[in-house]
Amino acid sequence: TDFQRVKDGIGSLEDHEMLLRLWRAGSRGLYLPELVVTAEIEPDRMEKKYHRKWHASHGRFYAALHSEEVEQSRLGKILGVPAHFYRQALSDAGGWASAIIRRQAGDAFTHELGIRYFGGFAGRRWREFFSPTDKRGGGKAKSSS
Repeated sequence: TDFQRVKDGIGSLEDHEMLLRLWRAGSRGLYLPELVVTAEIEPDRMEKKYHRKWHASHGRFYAALHSEEVEQSRLGKILGVPAHFYRQALSDAGGWASAIIRRQAGDAFTHELGIRYFGGFAGRRWREFFSPTDKRGGGKAKSSS
């Protein structure tokens, strides 16, 4: 599906998408707070480079999901992107600049990841919006003549 990781891709949503399908079909789950899962983590997943790539990819996957919860925006959409995403991106950009000035590297990185998520999400949506064949976007479907 559009939500599955391919090769060395990261940030995918296949588990989340499967869970949404199960809920829509009326399935239920059980929360067990005492359940603890451990896994070995590759060392590169502890590097900023990995997290930058992960957040951008995660944004692209979320854009493909078209989740009702994410899509809700009082102001509608701008170029296929829910308006509240732009507000959050501007807030992250300001927070990033402020953290850089204050020399707060951790806060700056957190805001940078938000900007990267927006970039991945918006980039995918803008391509959909301007695509002449994508029915979700603003473009018109090509006629088959």
